Amino acid sequence: MDAEAAYLFRHALLRDAAYELQPPAMRAQLHGLAVQLLEQFHGGRAPMPDLTPPAAHSFTPHRTDGIASELAAHARLAVQGGGDPDLHEPLCVYHCRAAQVAEQAYGHADALSSWQLAAALFPDSRRGECLRRAANSAVRLMRTEQAEQLHLAALDLAVEYDDVGLEAAVRGSRTVLFYQLARLEDCEREGAAALELLRKAADRRGVAMVQSVLGSMCVARSEFDRGEALNLQALAIARETGFIRLEAAITVNLGNLRSFQHRWQEAEEFDRQGLELARAHNLRDVEASALINLSDVSRHTNRIEQAELHLRAAVKLARATGQPLVLAFGLSELGHLLMAQGRAREAEPFLRDAVAVRLETSGNGVFAADQCRLALCLLSQGRRDEAAALWGESIGVLRARGRASRLQQVRDEMREHCRRFGLLPLQDEEPPTPQ
Repeated sequence: MDAEAAYLFRHALLRDAAYELQPPAMRAQLHGLAVQLLEQFHGGRAPMPDLTPPAAHSFTPHRTDGIASELAAHARLAVQGGGDPDLHEPLCVYHCRAAQVAEQAYGHADALSSWQLAAALFPDSRRGECLRRAANSAVRLMRTEQAEQLHLAALDLAVEYDDVGLEAAVRGSRTVLFYQLARLEDCEREGAAALELLRKAADRRGVAMVQSVLGSMCVARSEFDRGEALNLQALAIARETGFIRLEAAITVNLGNLRSFQHRWQEAEEFDRQGLELARAHNLRDVEASALINLSDVSRHTNRIEQAELHLRAAVKLARATGQPLVLAFGLSELGHLLMAQGRAREAEPFLRDAVAVRLETSGNGVFAADQCRLALCLLSQGRRDEAAALWGESIGVLRARGRASRLQQVRDEMREHCRRFGLLPLQDEEPPTPQ
């Protein structure tokens, strides 16, 4: 250890020792003083964010936002130590603002923690809105069980306080969760209930968000006309209300819809419009989705090099913005694209990463389809025993979970890949029917 490092180490120990020597009451006063001085230096106390659901779509910055977490920590220690009771208000303010700042920076885990801390501080229906926002962060992290529990707690508070706006917003958030979990019947049922309440609460942006989710649900069901109508209705509201984030996301959704219909030129037009909006307003998560859509268009129009560039950029953005679903999909598609070019060795790490992300975030067997791709990648490298073992395990998971469409998809992909590269197909026998 050099002299400078030793000094820093001892300095930290001295600081901590000096802190612990202060009586609790004095420590509380010092933390309260820290709140006061930091606020003065940053333009005064920030206002309490409006937690009424229709207003929760917006956020007005304040000079304290960069240190909101620090201010919340000082206020919490001051209150816990029996300091100035008036610090309860800034404690609420800075936990909420720290959560909102984290949301904007794609720090979903920090946002989840801050919203939960804020929820414990409110004695009214605002606690429910904090729980809903915490659930939204859990959804982005694919912590789906935690998200459902938080949603249900928020719904209970909406009923307890007879808060129609809160109930509408929670049901809208649950619509998103059910769509991501591919629980499409639950998605449609909850979406219908949300739309009725959102219209009653005059939350037009909320209406547009739910309509866009239901539009995506329709695309997943190949109900393209209905999906297009819902997305266009949502897009009109987003533009009228200046909801740029939603406008960009819906534009990308419409591109995805056109891709499902194999209308590649129209798909590319929508995707590029969405990409331009996302880049103009620094919506990096939407940008990642637009790039994945464009990679699909490029692949189907024989622009393979462009498809690869789009996917690599999308994967990088998905990592930076904490989007496990987008990341896993992008990794899997990139691995698949490289395999199709005979670049199995390059593809392997991407496919392994895709499986790892799926295993960490998905409890519904989605990882097994990516494992099937990994098995084909190993087969392409002559590692047949490894491939066969992984293939058998993955097929067993898909079969046990009743994923018939996925089973057919991976089998078709395997046969086409083996035909293209002259490989002996992996065996996939159905288990005998019990007598």
